[in-house]
Order: sequence, then structure tokens, then C-alpha cells
Amino acid sequence: KLVWVLCVPLVAVYCLCGKALMGFFIENPTQTALTTGLEFLWILSPFYFVVCLKLLCDGVLRGSVKMIVLGALLGAVIACCIVCVQAAVSDRLYSAGSLTQRVCLRILGAVPTDPAKISAMGKLDRKLRGKAGLSTATDAAGVYAAAASYLAGAYPEAKTVLVAGGAEEEHIQAACEAFQANLPEKKFLPGGSVLTDADTIRKVGQSDLTVLVEHTGVSSYSGVIREAETVQSLKGTLAGALVIED
Repeated sequence: KLVWVLCVPLVAVYCLCGKALMGFFIENPTQTALTTGLEFLWILSPFYFVVCLKLLCDGVLRGSVKMIVLGALLGAVIACCIVCVQAAVSDRLYSAGSLTQRVCLRILGAVPTDPAKISAMGKLDRKLRGKAGLSTATDAAGVYAAAASYLAGAYPEAKTVLVAGGAEEEHIQAACEAFQANLPEKKFLPGGSVLTDADTIRKVGQSDLTVLVEHTGVSSYSGVIREAETVQSLKGTLAGALVIED
């Protein structure tokens, strides 16, 4: 009981008061530093329970004939916990929905590219996408059209729009061409990484608006956060992000 009495409060504090704890060590933290610190606490917290469970099982299993079998089962449970924690806190972009949960950024749309994923998208998937503010279209053209419609309504005075981000060049170029076809009165400029490409960084200051294009499995949450901070530091206007989902 003493083990659990010590474990539960620590895990609760780490999970619920992570930002406050970070404030004791960092003054005026950036979004990147804050996210990294919170991810560390989220990784650390579940293993308090794993260690407590192991200590309890050690006491029960000591001298038991079934120690090997139960030890193997416990090892499997611990391995599953590690896999689940790694998946939950991985920095790789998983989906458009996960990006809205991890980063305070408007999602302009999610473009599904996997035919199997598109065909498997049912009514529930469309309903959940609608609640998350995402387009329920299952084709790229429909998603781009919905995103272009939002840009036209939200930023009518923007004449030059930079399309850049962490996705591959072909996806950024495709998004730029699709936006240009839907909004011929605006000028869309293709770019590269807002973090490393000098020409793209220069275009941020010359454009009225910036749209990020990210790719699941390629882009990272921390990278998107740094991109948003870079656009803001260059006095640019960030409309949101378009996510390419595999």
C-alpha cells in the first residue's frame, strides 16, 4: 500500500501539473521547450506503475514454482506498456487529428493518399473528421477545394500565399497547384522547409499568408511547432496546416 500511496500522487502531479512544474525550472519557456519537457514527464510517469507492479510481483513470486511463467507474462505486459508509451509520445506526426491535440494550429484539411484507407473511411470516420473541423471529403481535390474556400473567406485581402512545410517537395508542389487552380485571383508560391531553406525563409516575409504542408510519418510535432514559431518571428501570418495522411 505504501508503494501505491507514493506512486499515484507523483503520477497525478506529473500528468496534470506538468506545465506548472516546468515553470520551476524554465522562465518564459518557448513552445518547443515546454513540449519537450511535458513529453519527458509523460514518458516517465507510466513507469512508476510498472516499477510498483514489479516490486509487488517480486514479493509474491519469491519462492513460487510459477515464477518463470508469471515473470514471462509480466515481461510481456511491460513490453506492451513500453510500445504503447512510445506510440503515444512519438514525435513523428501520426495524423491530422493528433496534430490538433499536440499543437495549437488550425488544420485546413487532411489529404488521404492510401487507397485502402480511403475505401475504409466510413460514416463514423467522416463524423469524427467533421467534429474536428476537418473536411469529410475522401478525395484530394475535395480537401483542397474546402481548404481554398476557407482561405478565401478568412483572408480575402491576402494576395500572395506561401505554401511550405515539412512535407516532400512533390506534395508541397501539388498543394500549391491545387490552391492556385481553386483561387486563381491569388498567387501561390511553393517553398521548402521554413526552418532550413533560406529562399523559403525570405518568402515568408514577402508573402501575405503562409500555409504549412505536413506529411504523416515524415513531419514531426516539434518541427511543426518550430515552423509556426519561425513564421511568427518573421512577422508572417500563418493560416494553418494541410496534412498529407498515408
